[in-house]
Order: sequence, then C-alpha cells, then structure tokens
Amino acid sequence: MNAKARTDILPALDALLDAQATPLMVFSLLIEPYRLGDHAVLDRAVARLCELRQHPHLTHFFEACARISAGEALAALNALDALSGRPASSPELGSQTGPVAASIRAAALEKLGRYEDAYAAFSAMNAMRLGRTPTPFADYRKSVLAQTRAPLAPLPPANRPGYFQMLGFARSGTTLLENALDAHPQIETFEEVGALNRAREQLEMEKPRTADPERMRAAMSAARDRYYQELDGHRRKRAAGIFVDKMPPRSAEARFLIRMFPEQRYIFQIRHPFDVALSCFRQLFQSNPVTDQFRTFQSTVAAYDFAMTEWFALFGLDHPLVHYVRYEELVSSFEPTMRQTLSFLGAAWDPAVLTFVDHAKQRAGKTPSYSKLRQGLQIGVQSNWFHYRFLFETREAEPLHRWAAFFRYPTVM
Repeated sequence: MNAKARTDILPALDALLDAQATPLMVFSLLIEPYRLGDHAVLDRAVARLCELRQHPHLTHFFEACARISAGEALAALNALDALSGRPASSPELGSQTGPVAASIRAAALEKLGRYEDAYAAFSAMNAMRLGRTPTPFADYRKSVLAQTRAPLAPLPPANRPGYFQMLGFARSGTTLLENALDAHPQIETFEEVGALNRAREQLEMEKPRTADPERMRAAMSAARDRYYQELDGHRRKRAAGIFVDKMPPRSAEARFLIRMFPEQRYIFQIRHPFDVALSCFRQLFQSNPVTDQFRTFQSTVAAYDFAMTEWFALFGLDHPLVHYVRYEELVSSFEPTMRQTLSFLGAAWDPAVLTFVDHAKQRAGKTPSYSKLRQGLQIGVQSNWFHYRFLFETREAEPLHRWAAFFRYPTVM
C-alpha cells in the first residue's frame, strides 16, 4: 500500500459509512492495511468507527488487528476478548473475521512465549479457514501421481534458453529471491501466474480422446506452446531477456516437468524443513488443493515429504540443470548468493538487485510473504522451530528429520 492509498483509506471509509455500506464492504476495505502490517492506518480507522459508533464487531476486530500489527500482544488479546462479546452481524462476516481473529490470538500467544497455546490457536485457525471442502492428502497425492506418472514420452527441447522455473516449497523464501531477481533490469519474473496449470488442463482434456502416441505427443507440444505464450503475455519489461516462472508447489510434479521440458533449468529454494513445515501450518492461506494440506501439522509434513521425494528422485543436489539456493544464505550473505544465482541465469551483476525492497513496494503482492519482504533483510533469518520442539519430537515429524539430515540442517538447539 503506497502513501496515496494510505491517505485514501479514511475518505473511502467515510464514504462507505455514509452510504450505509454492509459490514462486509467495510471489512474488505480495512483488511488490506492489516495484511500489510500498517497499524497506523488501522488506528485511524478504528478511531473513526468508534467516533461514529458503527459496526461494533468490526471496531473490536480491527483494534485487535492494529494491536498485533504494532507488536502489542496483551492489548491484542484484550481486544479479542472484547470481540467475543460483539458477535458478527451475519454468518458471512463471521466466516471472514473468525479465522483472522484466531490467527491474531495465535500470534499474540506466540509473542508471549505460550507456544503450546499458540499451536492450539493455529489449529483452530486452520479449522475455520475459508474455502471449499478441503482435499485430503491421500486424494491430493493420488491426483498428482496420476498426472505425473502417466505414460507420456518426453518432448524434444523447446529451444527457450532464457526461460527458467523457480521451485521449492511454500514458505521457503522464494518470494524474497523472486523479488530480488525481478529488480534486475534484464530479468522478469512471473509470480504464480498458473500458466503451466492451464496448459496441463488442456493436455488432460486431450488424454481421453486418443491412444495414439503421435497425437498425444502433438497435444503435449501444443500445451507447452500455450504455456510459453501465456508467459509471454505477462511480459512487461522490454529490456528483459531472462524470464523466471515462480511456482513452488510444482516441485511435486518433477516427473511431468522432465517430460514436458527436458532441457529446463531450475532455481530451487531450500530452507530448514522444520521452519518450512511450521511456517506453512501457521499461515492463513486461501484454500486450494495444495494449501489444504497445511490445515494440520501432520498433513503439512506429509505434503513436504511427498514433494521433496518426487523432486529428488530425479534431481540431485549436484544436478547441472538446477541451482539450489538456501534461504538462510540468501538472507545472511545476500550479495554473494545473488551473484551466484545471476551467474547461473547468465546475467551480469547489477546493483539494482540491492534495491529489491523499493522495487517490491511497487508490486502487487500475491503471497503472504510480502509484509515481511517489504521490511528488507534487516529482519534477519526467520526461524522459530526451536520454540515448537514439542512438535518435532513427535513421530509425525520423522520425515522432516530425514530431510533436515539430507540438507545438513541441525535438529537440536
């Protein structure tokens, strides 16, 4: 949210209140500054709601949002206690404020060092998460394997040397890396645009129609062409000659990728598996078949283990088509790590990369990582798993221990 957007919030709020707008409309306006951590804007909005004595549920709700954004954990819990006495005016409004309120409670408890209580609050948040009926892990895994292990012959190379894909796993630091790369004048990144998903859907529609290998090969080629055409439709930087398509969940589809793009080169982001799993579980995501797996700690671990197993069955840590970037090194040794990544992409160093925070502020963030990204590198490496040791000592966490050993991360603090 830029400075103009901040100054426009109160007039927009007044206009909604004068027009007797629904609480849902007020919620939609004010939730954005909360997502960006802008407690100053929220303070002014709450003061206006109090002054006009309208929407008491939203008044207490956004007071809690403002307090947790300001780092005031006890005040946030007090606001949530007041909110409990002011029920939402409709089930629709409650379905919006409920999960966010649970996430605020969890964050406040975490800040107070009450980690087991925070875990319970995060569990409650995930149980209330919006969306359709969640996809069970077994169904998600079966769907991915049906697509990736279909008997499809590899296509010939696409001859697109300037195109790369950025993979890894959710909450592994890809948003930071992607924005740093996009700050380079000769690189353009595409943030989770879904081009390959639509190309694959096109291919899936063709499969039942033919058993002819040549026709199937032609359908694969057409789907791949559609993928590149859609990416090209998103291009905005005239000087760019290197293009990076970021979609971390695609790691689980490695067997499909190697058939569709046999010469494709990848940037793969690695972060401590404990932190990745914990961060996914603690994040309030919009619902889809991938993020549905993050509703419980157990299914989060299963999804991570599945994605890493599928990827590393084909691409080892020394694979020539893959450049692996560790999140911790990216944050603590930013310039050397970026120089190595740019070298892999075939781009020269450019100091514009160092201004990625200013660049990111001009972009519309699609992922929850943007609020911290815009704080820059001064926040340091984000690691919280040791506070939740009780989770990682369980049997369900055993796959994470195996991957931590594989990546040579410590599991004892």
